[in-house]
Amino acid sequence: MSKLSHLLKWFEDKDSALVALSGGGVDSALVAYAAHKVLGKYAVAVTADYKTLSSEELDSSKKICSEIGIKHIMIDYDELENEAFVKNDSQRCYYCRTELGDRLKKLGNDI
Repeated sequence: MSKLSHLLKWFEDKDSALVALSGGGVDSALVAYAAHKVLGKYAVAVTADYKTLSSEELDSSKKICSEIGIKHIMIDYDELENEAFVKNDSQRCYYCRTELGDRLKKLGNDI
């Protein structure tokens, strides 16, 4: 079984999926594609509009979602308001992803 087939199969027993699409990267784009292929309108891609995210990455996320046909939600996220992130220590990615994960869980419950 190919990796793509395995990924598609993984979504088969899911009712819905919220996919974090980070800057239009290949990995998250593939997961968004697979979720949409299997779940259709019950798959939603979410991009956090980070203050440190370039406009090119944001545009790439929008373009990928448009090409896939998946519903795309943008959420504002100012990681610079997170004091732990601003310290810029070796755990900054952990702090940011943890807070973003919490926001995505709330969004998933709301939609």
